Amino acid sequence: MKQTTRVLVVIIVIVLIAVVVAVAMGWVDVSRWVKVWSDQKISGKNLQDENKKLRERLILLEQQLESEKELRLQLEQELAVSEQEKLPEGKEMLGEKEYRELGNYYAGMKAPTAAAILGKMAPGVVAEILMGMDKEEAGEILAALEPEMAVQVTEMIAGSAAQDVAQERDR
Repeated sequence: MKQTTRVLVVIIVIVLIAVVVAVAMGWVDVSRWVKVWSDQKISGKNLQDENKKLRERLILLEQQLESEKELRLQLEQELAVSEQEKLPEGKEMLGEKEYRELGNYYAGMKAPTAAAILGKMAPGVVAEILMGMDKEEAGEILAALEPEMAVQVTEMIAGSAAQDVAQERDR
């Protein structure tokens, strides 16, 4: 057992001498190893900083998602209530003011979200809501609607605009 230990010590000494000679002769660049090691240490810190920033961003996005979910639920509840409250025959469903107010709710949403909700409504109601909105915002929502629904709504908006022009001419 003692002899095995001596052999190991001799081998280790020979390897160390070989490393020292390689460094002295310039065959091995120790300064590059040190630089790579320190760069890895720095990049590890950068990764930790980046990870922290990403976690903070994730928290903000989750909060934003939660608030948009709450807004969607609120709008769905309002829609359900408005569908339950049927007006007597002969009366207009909603006035221009009410459609503008509804349009303000949808204008505050992202176009795909608003289009998903409006896509479940009757095309006539959607047309009235979009006509009460800013044209640019209404256009973004209209572009996000299903193509068939967008065609129906556009035809209704065009028909309404044609009626308005005809009424102006008659006056």
